[in-house]
Amino acid sequence: MTKTPATSTIQNSILLQAQQYVLNLYNQHHNPKLAYHSYAQMNAVVEMLQKIAAQTKRTPKTTEIALLTAYFRGTGYLDNYDLPKESDVKVARAFLSQKQYVDHAQVLSSIEHSFTRQITTVPDALVSDSLNAVQYGENFSEQSALRRMELEWVSNETYTKKEWQQAELDRLLAVQFYTP
Repeated sequence: MTKTPATSTIQNSILLQAQQYVLNLYNQHHNPKLAYHSYAQMNAVVEMLQKIAAQTKRTPKTTEIALLTAYFRGTGYLDNYDLPKESDVKVARAFLSQKQYVDHAQVLSSIEHSFTRQITTVPDALVSDSLNAVQYGENFSEQSALRRMELEWVSNETYTKKEWQQAELDRLLAVQFYTP
């Protein structure tokens, strides 16, 4: 894990352990249909979060909570594609309880907020902005193609070009950023 000013003073063992734990989950439960919700996408979100946290001078603890959220957010797609939030929370709760992580409630809350878009804390904002920046940023076309491919494979439905473009436009118009 690359240390940024926002994470350099944190005892990073919990972050390194979380990263390894999540990598093991993706390796053990590999699903080739998950073209978008993948370990690579999670890593991109984590890297973006580190950049945003450093640029906005977030505290190490705030950054740690947001990074833990980012690591576990999306792991639920491996277990239950239709209800990923519940699976994300279950996996994160098990890991954080085992590690006796003091701020586990904040991480679990941020995971839930990342799905409901109820942004109430700084970690929520960091995660939301990182997800949006990866999803709708400079690699938007690639991310959109992966998302469409995954959705069509998992749901066994197809979208016309026009339907997909309209859906993407609707999502783009709903995007909000929270960090200054």
